[in-house]
Amino acid sequence: MIIRPAALSILAIMAAMAPALAEDAAASRDLGEASAWVRFPAIAPDGETLSFTYRGRVFIVDAEGGLAVPLTANGIYSHRATWSPDSERLAFASNLNGDDDVYVTDFSGTLERLTWSSADEVPTGFSPDGKSILYTALRLGDAENSVQAALSGKPQLYAVSTETGRETLVLPNLAEQARWNQDQTRLVYTYNPSVDPEDRQHRVLPNARQLWTYDPVSGNHEPVFEADGIDRHNPVWSADGASLYYLSEATGWLNVWQLDFASGVETQITRFEGDPVRDLSIADNGTLAFANRGRIYVKPADAAEASPIEVLTLEQRANRQSNYIGSTNQGFASSPDGEVFAMVYNADVFVQDTSGTVRQVTATPGQEKDITFSPDGTMLAYAAIRDHRWGIYGVELRGDAEDTALLPRFAEIPLYVPETGNAYNPVFSPDGSKLAFVADRREIQVLDLDSGEVTALVGDGDYNSVYTDNDMSFAWSPSSTDLLVHWRSMGGTESRRVAIVPADGSAAAMPVGNIPNMFGMTWSADGGQVLGYTTLYGARSAQLHAQGTDIYRIFLSEAARQDFLDVVEGIDTGFDEDEDGNPVFRRYELPAFRSLSLEGRLTFGAAEAEILQPLPDQKTLLSVAPVDGDTMTLQTISLVDGSIETIGEFPAPGWQALSYVADLGVVDVKIEGAILRVPVTAPDQMSIIDSRVFFSRDADAARLAAFEQAWADAQYRYYDSAHQGRDWAAIGDKYRAYLGSIASDRELQELISAMYGELSGSHMFTGYGGAEAARSDLGNSNDSLGIYLDHGFEGQGRRVAAILPGGPLDRRSIDVEPGDIITSINGVDVPDDGGIERLLSLNVGRPAQVGVTDSQTGEERFYTVKPLDQLDEAGLAKTRLINARREMVDRLSNSCIAYQYVPEMNNDAYLDLLGNLEAKRGIAKAALIDVRSNGGGNLTRELITLLTGEAYSTNGWAQGPLDVEPNNRWVWPSAVVVDSFGYSDGSMFPQAYQDNGIGKIVGDVVLNTGTSVDYVKSAVVPGLFYGLPVLPHRRIDGTLYENNIIEPEILVPFNPNTVGLNTDPQLEAAISVLMEEIGADADCRLR
Repeated sequence: MIIRPAALSILAIMAAMAPALAEDAAASRDLGEASAWVRFPAIAPDGETLSFTYRGRVFIVDAEGGLAVPLTANGIYSHRATWSPDSERLAFASNLNGDDDVYVTDFSGTLERLTWSSADEVPTGFSPDGKSILYTALRLGDAENSVQAALSGKPQLYAVSTETGRETLVLPNLAEQARWNQDQTRLVYTYNPSVDPEDRQHRVLPNARQLWTYDPVSGNHEPVFEADGIDRHNPVWSADGASLYYLSEATGWLNVWQLDFASGVETQITRFEGDPVRDLSIADNGTLAFANRGRIYVKPADAAEASPIEVLTLEQRANRQSNYIGSTNQGFASSPDGEVFAMVYNADVFVQDTSGTVRQVTATPGQEKDITFSPDGTMLAYAAIRDHRWGIYGVELRGDAEDTALLPRFAEIPLYVPETGNAYNPVFSPDGSKLAFVADRREIQVLDLDSGEVTALVGDGDYNSVYTDNDMSFAWSPSSTDLLVHWRSMGGTESRRVAIVPADGSAAAMPVGNIPNMFGMTWSADGGQVLGYTTLYGARSAQLHAQGTDIYRIFLSEAARQDFLDVVEGIDTGFDEDEDGNPVFRRYELPAFRSLSLEGRLTFGAAEAEILQPLPDQKTLLSVAPVDGDTMTLQTISLVDGSIETIGEFPAPGWQALSYVADLGVVDVKIEGAILRVPVTAPDQMSIIDSRVFFSRDADAARLAAFEQAWADAQYRYYDSAHQGRDWAAIGDKYRAYLGSIASDRELQELISAMYGELSGSHMFTGYGGAEAARSDLGNSNDSLGIYLDHGFEGQGRRVAAILPGGPLDRRSIDVEPGDIITSINGVDVPDDGGIERLLSLNVGRPAQVGVTDSQTGEERFYTVKPLDQLDEAGLAKTRLINARREMVDRLSNSCIAYQYVPEMNNDAYLDLLGNLEAKRGIAKAALIDVRSNGGGNLTRELITLLTGEAYSTNGWAQGPLDVEPNNRWVWPSAVVVDSFGYSDGSMFPQAYQDNGIGKIVGDVVLNTGTSVDYVKSAVVPGLFYGLPVLPHRRIDGTLYENNIIEPEILVPFNPNTVGLNTDPQLEAAISVLMEEIGADADCRLR
């Protein structure tokens, strides 16, 4: 039983607050701060009060506006409040204990926790009698009907008693934003058929949210509207239950609409343009409240239009400067003379000398990266993002090359800042006269440091398609006259070809190398060879993805090869001489036709090194490669015969970056708090240089910079440069105005998510897991027993409905059966509030003593078991469901259909499919591939190849089995079953399958989200990440995969009334299709 202190009426709070409220808006503004990014407004049923979330806190305010009162503390995030029917209590989600749990307050000054699991729990509404609160959570749910939780990882609908804290399962299917009508005879909820972020706007049929109602008496679900491609969600009942209000995109933007049940007529209530209406709520008197453009709007039932209310807060805001010691290095380089080190911490540039003295070079809220020294060590160049564009900047470190002292002040010099586009990854030419860099994420350009002129080296047709900013690399020739560059390479694939091009752009790029890729490139000391790593000869996965590397060597010409042989034999130095006797690099003319004798594999297995450096003897490469995260190895590689000799290993605990100092013959290794200086010839004689960097961080400025970078990334990297015709600049301006209203990194993540949602692109997920999300304690970390609960049981403890196969209680030695009751954990009685999960919160993988009462005898027994992690439990639940599906297919097809569920597009999933189909050759007559809720990856190519075999022969003795060739491809009929949750490559495969006419697709409509994504980890707000669809995929007719609607040949939409552990209409329809093709009477059973 939950004990509460005496409650203070909400009216009393508001009355106490009233004297502080001003008589007019101007006076109100003097009292507090006008808020801008207000989230999750909810009006109380009595229509007198509103709650909302602002700067991570839940506030309440008079429904007419005024000074708001905070209910939750700073430093946590509380949101999605919902009112009790009597307007005297407020429930909301808060991460006070690490993840979102449901809390309730009766305004007595104490928050009461109602849920206890480590799954996120978010309230959606009270029951009409106020005795329970609906909330969503992902758990095992019901043994027979929780299909979407097991297969798709979707939360279910629960209720928690406000009197006892006991939880019950309300609906085993995905039911978001659920609310009871006044007499609790119907439940309305939102069904979201997509895994897209909640903020995604401008939806279409496969990802448009739908409204459903549920009758608790009949157990029947009914759609409010037929699926028509209009996004509708956030339903709320009128007090009399005769109408439903909700948000709809029927006219382009989410607005408030009303459905009259009697007439079936939809009426548009609001007509906002350019920004979605969010978070609709309703009072008993029909007053509506919602958010638009960061403000709260209120519309009384008799008002023609909604009006914004003025909401003020009394927060005392301060610009906090936090001090840190640098731990994670974001960039590191040693000067050519080894006297200075450059480092990047907190996205700022620092320099340090060998004595340990540290100087900060940049102090901007934005990011700097790609640090590089000039050959004489007088200048440090780097890339920086300013005004949304990456440019090349530099600072003079020394007065001249002979001066070892650093200048007293550093003045930043813009070396090259493009008017449009981006420039990053600068590298000085060996003679120091030029700077090459990556331009516009597609090519290498060269800056002449004296004239300031920029030379483009390639033109249309020779650009690269970049997946990530690190896809493209290049290397200067020792003579500074040429560059080895990536040419027509395709990011995210093994196609990374290379070409040699003059640095002055005087000739076209000349591709070299009979290999599909080269990376980690370098030139030989004399400039006659180029070398790098290739995956061509390495081991391959079942998907033919490379799993090993070798070093490949290319001579520029036959003359270069002969000169090298002369060097090896001691006949020649490999250099010419000027009139003063100084060595001069030879420049070799690249032949139009290249003999195979000019190139080849140098090594037979060479792990990619952090450093691959030609040594002055012109016959050897230095390789510095990790053995593991704490050890490095030094090796030499012979350019004569490719032999590898190990010089030695050295400890480098938690190494972060390396730099080679040729003049000193040392390798500098950055580790936390120090730099290890390792002599190449004697790694056991390493020295340690203290390197501790301290910095201050302005969190508000960092958030501003992170927002601008997220906007800029979408501006320049989004797969569609036209942004589907949407005004991205205006969208950025709109959300930029809200930055002053956020107080945490989580709010920043939500703001970016809302901004990205307006593009309606796939994969634009955002997340945060940084310092704000970290806890000094363990927080919620529940283990599980692997049992399905009987949610109708009301006695002490929890009654077992079913035992999860493979779970902790699924043991011969443990006599627990359905109907038995779990009464205690480690000697503590299972409480009503929190139940088993609460008692396993601190179990942390340890054995636990479980008390069990026998359902037949009433005898209590005790077992010591090892609970499992909730993720492992979810995996076992999915396996249980798939086994039921496998049995169904085998039974209904008389073993004539080989069924395989493909959860992800990866190597293991491919091997599982390949093994199954190989085992069924000569037995099964068809294959059924299930890609429902497939999370994506990279497997479409392999699946299409596998399923498009054409038989051309058989082999084997007449008396025995005959094998059909090709024996590595499926040559019999197939079908694919899909649902609306397949994503990324999980949606590309059914599209390609359909386009190739391989077989029939059965199931729900699918939105193709086939664009390669790059998840950007923010350097200025650690822990923040966001996804960008950057590399488009197209069908053969040139149309984009992205946002194409895939319509199955056999349409079987999801229906919560007809699915269960042993009921699957989509699968049954797919079986029927294949049985028609192979013969309805076919029987392939072996016994």
